[in-house]
Amino acid sequence: MGVRTVDEYDTPKFHAIVRRLAENAGLPMPKVAIIPSETPNAFATSRDPKHARVTATTEILEILNRDELEGGFLGMS
Repeated sequence: MGVRTVDEYDTPKFHAIVRRLAENAGLPMPKVAIIPSETPNAFATSRDPKHARVTATTEILEILNRDELEGGFLGMS
């Protein structure tokens, strides 16, 4: 699938969203990953906080603004 873990230098806006949501929920910062895909999608996976990861496709990061992305992740909980 081409999933690639990225750091805050690769995707500063996406990292900022994930960091803000994690802090607001009182959770540790998960790993952040990107999938190169034209299909808009995002999801979170974890077996425990140490192994948590938030993943989004390149397409969803292009078509949604910050508020829409945050709202989508808040809707997952």
